[in-house]
Amino acid sequence: MKNRKAHKGTMGAVLLLAALFTSCGADDPLPAGGPLRLTGVEVETGEGSAATRAAVTTVEAISVYATTEAHVAYGSNPFSEYRLQNNSWSADAAPVIIANALLYACHPPVVGVTHQADGNHTVPVSVMTTAGATDFLATDQPDYLYGVSPASGLAPVTATSGARAVSFRMKHALAKVSFRIVKSASANKDKLELVQIEIQSGTSRLQSGTGTMNLKTGVLNGLSSTSLLTLADAARPVVLKEQQATPNVSCLTAPMTGKETVLSFRLKVRINGESAENAHAFETKSVSAEWKAGYHYVYQITVDKMGGSLSSVKIDDWKSDANQNTSIGI
Repeated sequence: MKNRKAHKGTMGAVLLLAALFTSCGADDPLPAGGPLRLTGVEVETGEGSAATRAAVTTVEAISVYATTEAHVAYGSNPFSEYRLQNNSWSADAAPVIIANALLYACHPPVVGVTHQADGNHTVPVSVMTTAGATDFLATDQPDYLYGVSPASGLAPVTATSGARAVSFRMKHALAKVSFRIVKSASANKDKLELVQIEIQSGTSRLQSGTGTMNLKTGVLNGLSSTSLLTLADAARPVVLKEQQATPNVSCLTAPMTGKETVLSFRLKVRINGESAENAHAFETKSVSAEWKAGYHYVYQITVDKMGGSLSSVKIDDWKSDANQNTSIGI
């Protein structure tokens, strides 16, 4: 009789351990109430997305802002910074979710968010503030991103007390503009070095300066309209070749304020080692364009000692824009 009781006790312990092991499975909901958990961050590229985890390090930190469904700042620490370390995302002071929360995210991380009662919260941005200028490789140009739900593609992302594990897909608020600049066969014996390229907008559809990014829509506000953006680097000129498979000049720009019908590019090229001050100027004919957030526009320009021509334009990489994906011969 004693052995039977001992056997029953052992079986009961085994069943209890099994139940505990099952209840702690990785796929089960988190216990109600507790810190927000970030399970993944993706960056929207091309037709799909690339997970930014161990193998991809483009985004290793984001800011997260939490509000109630009534657009009131959430709890005592609604603002936090999550960082990717050892294949997982963590925050020093994650918000504690005890009721439904609306979550907004951005990159690069910021020190604070400007709260709006209607939920259109913003963060500061700065786009080509130095007289609308940058170098040939977009050095020090931040790529502003805002977070949406991977499922719906919309912001904000919702967390609840029983579903505190969330993920974000980060979308681009800027456009990327690149150039494949080559020299013609007639200049094959000459050394041509690009020292400057001006992007000229006849109806001032370009934008630069300081402003804000809406965390719900990614829309930029407060920038100044301009007719000129300048990319220059006389200290590190681009040596032009006859063949150029990939872009040799790139920059990040704010979306245009509308369709530009008089867009042209003015290049300054140093020939055979002459000084940058004496560089030759080449200007393309005008084309139409409307640069949009999240799109990558690639222009090919051919330069010789007589002038420059825009031989083609295509849309590449982040997204494809069928309306502007056309070849332009000049």
